[in-house]
Amino acid sequence: MTLINLQNATILYEFLQYKHNIQNVKSSTISTHIIAICLFNKYLGYKDFEKITKEDIITYSSSLKKKRIRRS
Repeated sequence: MTLINLQNATILYEFLQYKHNIQNVKSSTISTHIIAICLFNKYLGYKDFEKITKEDIITYSSSLKKKRIRRS
């Protein structure tokens, strides 16, 4: 992500520093945040965080839902 968008990397770093220092979140939780945010941003084509819309979030969330299998 750093090579693609330095601004996003800075925002992510500041968010993770806040979570670690102020909210005293475990390292494993921070790792989970990093993975989730990176996957989300990859899905959006590495869009600037400041340009992400509510629709982007809804679309991504919907893409994660498992397809329901109908039983006969």
